[in-house]
Amino acid sequence: MYKYLLLFLLFSPVLTLAQENESFLIRGKVKQGSIMIGGNAAGYYNKVKDDLYGSSYEANKIWLEIRAKNGYFIRHDWAIGLDISLHHESQNITTAAVRHPLRETSLIFGPFTRYYLAGAFFGEFMVGVGLHDFSSGPNNNIVASNLGVGYSYFINQQLAVEPILSFRYQRDVYHSQRRVSYGPMIGIGVQAFLLRQRSHIIKRGL
Repeated sequence: MYKYLLLFLLFSPVLTLAQENESFLIRGKVKQGSIMIGGNAAGYYNKVKDDLYGSSYEANKIWLEIRAKNGYFIRHDWAIGLDISLHHESQNITTAAVRHPLRETSLIFGPFTRYYLAGAFFGEFMVGVGLHDFSSGPNNNIVASNLGVGYSYFINQQLAVEPILSFRYQRDVYHSQRRVSYGPMIGIGVQAFLLRQRSHIIKRGL
């Protein structure tokens, strides 16, 4: 009797730990098979040197964007998916060559990938193409990329609020002329992780 009681006391901490930490054997924040749906709003301020249409100028730019990010976790903590973003720009010209302000909108889409690092911190990268619609000029093609880090604050199993800090690069091309802009961007987003609990339970049952 005493022998069984001693064995129970020795192994009870291990049993308690296994019950409390259901992901004991899987240290991923988001499990394989989960689906993420959501997006974020962001903005940044940077300097621009423009030689796109033959008249060079410098400007201060304010950039606002809304992004939709939908992906699938092909491995624990690693997702791939589609990034679609809508941008609006406002430029205050600082040179005498062009004096009127520019206001533009664009739509950019392309693949993205996200990987969770320590805890709920993640890094993500996207590259995309799109079209810029100038209100007072011709359309031009866009190539853009975005590299960022963020944190998923999980309100519950499926919903997370995510502050994000990223660095954006964009190149606009019109015939043989081009414009390059880049700079940091701060944003906040909301993501839903569908099947996150479900994939967790399935994994525990294997």
